[in-house]
Amino acid sequence: MDTAWQRVEFQGGVRHGNGRKEHFAALVPELKVRDDNRRVLGRTLHFTMNDGAARAIEIRPLSETGFHLGTGLYPGFDGHWNGEWRGRHADLGLTEEASFL
Repeated sequence: MDTAWQRVEFQGGVRHGNGRKEHFAALVPELKVRDDNRRVLGRTLHFTMNDGAARAIEIRPLSETGFHLGTGLYPGFDGHWNGEWRGRHADLGLTEEASFL
């Protein structure tokens, strides 16, 4: 295990039907990925809640292709990253309508 100092920031938690929210404090992912394209094939996300309790969430893809995090720009693409500010009315270069979604 790498013991080098690191800083990890994220937001998230569990929101209950009554409006109460339990916040995540830490995450240790245990993922299985395809060797040829690194698409996530499932496994477990191990969360630590703010109160110190452990909570595991099992994930699995809906098909054999897995889930590619690149669709959300998480690994970056073409000089851009997930969540970056591109301006109030950024031209994203979209050439087709997404109304079929």
